[in-house]
Amino acid sequence: LEKLLPKNKKLKINKEIIFKDISFSYDNSKNIIKNISLKINKGDHIGIYGDTGSGKSTFLDILMGLLPPTKGKMYVDGIDVYQNNYQSDWTSNISHVPQNIFLKEGSIAENIAFGEDDQSLNLELLKKAAKITQVEQFVQQTEKGFETMVGERGIRLSGGQRQRISLARAIYRIRQILVLDEATSALDQETENLIIRSILQNFSNLTIITVSHRMKSLENCSRILKVKSNGEILEE
Repeated sequence: LEKLLPKNKKLKINKEIIFKDISFSYDNSKNIIKNISLKINKGDHIGIYGDTGSGKSTFLDILMGLLPPTKGKMYVDGIDVYQNNYQSDWTSNISHVPQNIFLKEGSIAENIAFGEDDQSLNLELLKKAAKITQVEQFVQQTEKGFETMVGERGIRLSGGQRQRISLARAIYRIRQILVLDEATSALDQETENLIIRSILQNFSNLTIITVSHRMKSLENCSRILKVKSNGEILEE
């Protein structure tokens, strides 16, 4: 599936992401994150945990090109992401799966291929994404398969089913970096492990950032970072 990764002409990760002395604060008040220097190699699977309010979300926003740091630089293969209008180009490399995903009142297929019409839908890729994320498992139990309606905001589905559809959506819109922000909180441990291992098997060079309060959710990570209450990051 890696051949399906989009070719970004301006900015993509071939080697590494580097945070150099990055801090962030609102209105010059107390730093939410402080003096972070960190290297993420292409293909790393990074786990991040920390107390509520420690700065995990701020760190992710900076990483995804959504929030310029008030101090320091972020480089992708030596290019400063927050200079020369590279932000939107960098953001296009990232699939972000939050804890609470929006599902529209439509079919399972429409929610995986969100925003695409029937003519542009890639059914082969959709089915592969569903298989990798265990969506296929519950789709096969329905009468209408991928045409099963999810109801308003996915009300006809369980929390775990909604999260699996959101993961399938991220795989369908495949990017170089996958950010999982409490994206598996409603899944049981066995299903979560099956999905993560399947993603790793299918995308050996995919860079994955997993944020979770559950340490067991970080067992498949190659590196684990703790965001401390003072906004610093400690590697474990």
